[in-house]
Amino acid sequence: MFVVHCLTSREPFLDPRILLNRNFAVGTTIAFVIGMLSFTSLVLFPTLLHDLRGYPEDVISVLIAARGLGNWTAFLFITQLTRIAPRFAIGAGLAIQAAAGFWMSQFDINVTHSAVFWSHYLMGLGNSVAFTPMTVMAFSTLPKEKITEGAAVFTIMRNFGSSLFISLSVLVLIRTSSISYAELSEFVTVYRPVFSDPSFPTIWNPETTDGLMRLSREVQRQAAMIGYINAFYMMTAVATVSVPLAICLRKISYR
Repeated sequence: MFVVHCLTSREPFLDPRILLNRNFAVGTTIAFVIGMLSFTSLVLFPTLLHDLRGYPEDVISVLIAARGLGNWTAFLFITQLTRIAPRFAIGAGLAIQAAAGFWMSQFDINVTHSAVFWSHYLMGLGNSVAFTPMTVMAFSTLPKEKITEGAAVFTIMRNFGSSLFISLSVLVLIRTSSISYAELSEFVTVYRPVFSDPSFPTIWNPETTDGLMRLSREVQRQAAMIGYINAFYMMTAVATVSVPLAICLRKISYR
């Protein structure tokens, strides 16, 4: 009934006709994508660093805070860039986030402090570089009386993208971690030559109960890391595919 009311009423509660505005429709789509990319790494990295690397909470917070530093850096030039080349800024911001996601997808279980810090810095920088011009262009061609309504739709889509992608990323993490654990476990057998090698750590001796438990935990760590990497690859793909959306926006005049 709500949908029918919106489509047939002259003054609906939510006017779907605002989506006929090209810049607003494309801008809202980009906002949906940026929402997908904004908070996913903030959800995944605390558990990655704490569970797989044993980092304390205060160190994790400092490393992830690099994202805010990247946001702040963009404020130094994004206003001028938005006036000169807004579509370039949007595409560049999405590309920077794609690069940051790809960098994260190349991490291994021994990821360093600096890699986490600077990858989050890039993610924050790309987010701010894309978001400001995208917002300006999305609302630049919208009638003044529709701006409030458009802001509600714009924000809802951004938040929906965030919640949806976080759920998908956690699903990919859990599912692929389980699959990887099952596949890696197939190689854990006393008949493999590596287990009879004198240099092989005795704490992972599969012939003892304690060693087998320790080995199982290590396999679980490696499998979980594969799950995180798959989630980062998904972030990279989403950001990369969305870059051409910037071209679909119409140029605007600031006169």
